[in-house]
Amino acid sequence: MPQAKKISCLVIDDEPLARDVLKKYIEGVALLHLSGECSNAVETLSFLQNNSVELLFLDINMPGINGIDCLKSIRAEKKFESLPIIIGRPSLFRAFKGVERSTWLIVIAAAGLLAFAAVLLA
Repeated sequence: MPQAKKISCLVIDDEPLARDVLKKYIEGVALLHLSGECSNAVETLSFLQNNSVELLFLDINMPGINGIDCLKSIRAEKKFESLPIIIGRPSLFRAFKGVERSTWLIVIAAAGLLAFAAVLLA
């Protein structure tokens, strides 16, 4: 049986511990491949210009350019209009008023690997 193509992911979070937790979750989901990690919006935008990614895990609460503004910058480029983005802070969902509804946003809670995988595979 041929091996399924893995989805390349990028983790964006200013907190090293949060990045480590997400990396661990990603490693536990067979269909995902971690392509990289970034600690801020500037690194993220640079990474995206030079690498192919199919899924982003984006933190909203980041110093400097926050996740909302980072998301708007990403969406400003046509090639990223439909790039799936997972936001991990449900209480911040209300911050997305004004973000294009064509943006695919999945809001997940840190409820463990099983819930994480269920959201991805739904």
